[in-house]
Amino acid sequence: MPWPWRNLASSLMVNSFLPDWFGTLATTSISDCSLSEELDELLDRNKEWATNTSFAQPKLFPRLAKAQNPKILWIGCSDSRVPETEIFRANPGDFFVHRNIANVVREDDASLNSVLQYSIDGLNIKHIIVCGHYCCGGVKAAMDPPNLPAVNDWIKPISDLYQGSQISLIPLTLSPQRRAQHRPRGRGTGLAHPCPLQRTEQR
Repeated sequence: MPWPWRNLASSLMVNSFLPDWFGTLATTSISDCSLSEELDELLDRNKEWATNTSFAQPKLFPRLAKAQNPKILWIGCSDSRVPETEIFRANPGDFFVHRNIANVVREDDASLNSVLQYSIDGLNIKHIIVCGHYCCGGVKAAMDPPNLPAVNDWIKPISDLYQGSQISLIPLTLSPQRRAQHRPRGRGTGLAHPCPLQRTEQR
């Protein structure tokens, strides 16, 4: 089945700006589209960030160029409003990151399992944080599924938890203070089950 966003493809090469010795961090290939004003602004901001960061922390990029040594695996939501490095005022290299809609942990997710395995066996990470956030669109969609089949399939574990366990989900309109008084019932994570964690527990 063709990817639903295939028609959005353009002919564009985007490289994250960093000093030459750091190399190219990422390359995105798109075809048949010129650079937009938004992308020009994005690249200008990237260059400004790299310049300012190099000035403020001259040893940071050379250290990251040699290796990464994060202490925490962050499993968070894809929501654009909750970037882990921003909300914790962290630096590049502080978190090893996996994000998806509604920060779902599924045993059949090969991407998550590979991240778990590499973070534990490759990076020797000891701390794993699964973090959600208020007003999550993925959780709201699990309660009232939209006409988005791929999304509905992904958040099905949350929908099943909501329907099967009849848990008392916190109304999204409540204030943070009122939400803190609620304690939903039921288990919402399968993090204890994937094979990488089982092997680590055995060690």
